[in-house]
Amino acid sequence: MKKVLFVLTVLLIVGVFLTGCSAKLLKESDVSFAGPMVENVLIAHNEGNYDMWAKDMSEEMLKAVPKDKFNEMFKTVTDKIGNYIPNS
Repeated sequence: MKKVLFVLTVLLIVGVFLTGCSAKLLKESDVSFAGPMVENVLIAHNEGNYDMWAKDMSEEMLKAVPKDKFNEMFKTVTDKIGNYIPNS
């Protein structure tokens, strides 16, 4: 009985390890929507256009970044690295 329990425990640990450590490769089709969305967000950031930025954000993100804090929150990024160059 102890031998069976030991073997099951080892199999469970190995199974969890192999499942957790496997890397899933992304295909281009998995992330094809990201390019245009990121471009829109970065251009909206450049222009200080909250409405353009907000159209691609979740409700949680909209709550975290209210319209009145939008420019203030991204000023640090702009001051350090500058504006995004569209289509770059």
